[in-house]
This record gives sequence, structure tokens and C-alpha cells, in this order.
Amino acid sequence: MSNVFDYLTWRGDLSFKAVPFNIVDNIIFSIISYYPFDNIVPDTFDDRGISFGDALYDLSKNIDKPDISSALVFGQLQKDFIPALAAADRYKNLWLCCYANILDTEKELQFSAVTIKGGGIPSYISFRGTDVTLVGWKEDFNMVFNDAIPAQLEAVKYIEKTASRIKGDFILGGHSKGGNLAMYGAAFSDEKIKKRITQIYSNDSPGFNKRICESKNYKSVVDRNIRIVPQDSIVGLLFENKGEHIVVQSTETDLLQHIPFSWEVTRDNVVSMPQITKKSRFLNKTLMDWLEGMDLKTR
Repeated sequence: MSNVFDYLTWRGDLSFKAVPFNIVDNIIFSIISYYPFDNIVPDTFDDRGISFGDALYDLSKNIDKPDISSALVFGQLQKDFIPALAAADRYKNLWLCCYANILDTEKELQFSAVTIKGGGIPSYISFRGTDVTLVGWKEDFNMVFNDAIPAQLEAVKYIEKTASRIKGDFILGGHSKGGNLAMYGAAFSDEKIKKRITQIYSNDSPGFNKRICESKNYKSVVDRNIRIVPQDSIVGLLFENKGEHIVVQSTETDLLQHIPFSWEVTRDNVVSMPQITKKSRFLNKTLMDWLEGMDLKTR
């Protein structure tokens, strides 16, 4: 029953040269974007950024302030993860930059992202999933009847802006809605930028409607999408998703399996299962049949 905390104990003292970037590092990087780095990580796209350790130190100094503590989607687990991350030499040569955090009630937009670079690995653009705001949840529900929600359009802008500031190939990823934004952003980015994207991680992330999945843009990147879902996945099987998925074993039940801290890992991988459970398949089919039976206005 080992999780990302245990992974830091096992691999925290090893560089990316000694142990290459893997799927567990991806899970950790997808969690990073859930931290409120306002006034810590630069939001400009023309400087080096702030070191990983300094960013975590600055965050830890203010972590008990109500406005910051209340923004932690995963609560105490997320708070406890800060010193564990800061102590890991594996990430000491990383830098955080290009922080974005937009909340617009009028546009029904909740968007946040941060770029992780350095350490001798491709830069990783991490998109935040749904936060604790009402706007964030409302935007999620808007996926039911919209081809594109505002956060998805922001993801395209963010990738294109960031790609002009970082060198070489890069990776996109996120948890929950964040993985959806990574996939959408990759699909609808400029073709030159799209060629530099090596992998897209969708960590228990909802999919898209049929029009998007059948589009040329989506099909051009779907082979780079690495989908991870827990055995009782609900969120990660919503809507259409092309390609295979990796089923990770979770120590939680039902919706709580959506929490990435509950996912079991090994020293270089996740603890996988052959397939999702019958309960998950039944619930997913029920939800999708229900939605498919509605016209656009009803949705």
C-alpha cells in the first residue's frame, strides 16, 4: 500500500539521470499545480522562474493562512506533502515558472497552470484540476453541452505562450480536469508546437464529446496520451476517451479513488490492475446512456 510519499522515500535521493522520469513523477507533477503559488511563482513568461525548493519554502511559510489553507483541494495530505517534496534531492534542480491562475465568475472560468523545468528532463506543463470554487465546478458541468469550455481555450493559449519560452520537447499533464485541459491544449495547439509534445498524461481525467474525439486535431495527438484511472473510476471515464488506459490500484473506495494520494505505486511505476471494476463500468454506461438520450437544450 505504497503511495507518492513512499516514492519520495525510495527515489527522492536519486537524480533523473540515475532514474529517468516516470509515471509516478508525472503524478507528483500533476499535484504540483494544485498548490496556490500566487505571488510566489512568477506569472511572466520571460524569466527563469523560482527554484522548486524556494517556491515550496515560501509556500510553507504561509500554508496556515486561511486563504491558502482553504485552497488545498486535498487538505492535510497536500499540506504534509510540501516538506516531503522539499526534502527530495531528485527535484532540487527544478524550476517553476509561468504560473497562471484565473478565476472569472462572469465567464464561468477556472484555470490554473504552472511549468516545471530543469533537472535534465523535458519541461512539464501541469494543469490544475477543479479547485474548491463554485465557478470551477460549474465550468465542469458545462462540458456536458459545450464543445469547448473557457479553461480549454486558455490551455491552448498557455501552451502556445509557454512553448515560445522553453527549449526543446515538453510534456503536458494534469489531474482530473487538468488532464482534460492538457489533452485539449495539445490537440488544438499550433502544428509546430504540437510536434514538440512527447507525452500527454491524463490522470483520472474526463474525456470529450464525439465531435472532438472524431476531429483531426484530437486524432493527431491521441497516440501520445497516457491515461490513468483507478479501479472504481467515475471521473476518468466520463464522456469519450480514445485509446487504452492504465488502471491503477487505489486504497480508497468509490469517488475517493479520484484522490491521487490514494494511488498505489512501485519504485518506478503504478500498481496496475487488468481492468476497471464491474461497478465502474456499470456506472459509466448508465451515465453516458443518460446523457446520450438528451438533446442539447436538455443537457
